[in-house]
Amino acid sequence: MHKRESSRPRILNSADELFHGHGYDAVTVDQICEHSGSAKGSFYHFFRSKEDLAIALLDDLWQDSLQSLERTFSTDRQPLEQIRDELHRVYTSARHSRERSGRVNGCPIGFLAATLSSRSDKIRARSAFHYNHMRQFYLAPILHQKRRQAP
Repeated sequence: MHKRESSRPRILNSADELFHGHGYDAVTVDQICEHSGSAKGSFYHFFRSKEDLAIALLDDLWQDSLQSLERTFSTDRQPLEQIRDELHRVYTSARHSRERSGRVNGCPIGFLAATLSSRSDKIRARSAFHYNHMRQFYLAPILHQKRRQAP
């Protein structure tokens, strides 16, 4: 039972790593299962298809991003401080990615959205939701700063 419960995050982590390293189309369910140390039955217990796995991965990545965005763009912080800290977070993430893998992987949500949204309505809709929500975080300090500078 414990192994089944821990399979889902392992499958998601493996999919994220493999999709970024080899591309969504080049990765099979068998490779994801092997990489995660999970049985194929576990995969299909949690996900109906590789597309459903990609949607779940988008949602998990979004939850991680959302927590970070909420901290960075907290309304008790100054707008310019929010923007500076977000740029620093993105830069630091890219630098760590390059140090680990020798390349900058970029935004995992953007990677999946760019790769799959043209052929999957579900992924396109989910990506649009995430990016529209994310945009609100980025716009808020800019709009706040504009209001403060208005005559």
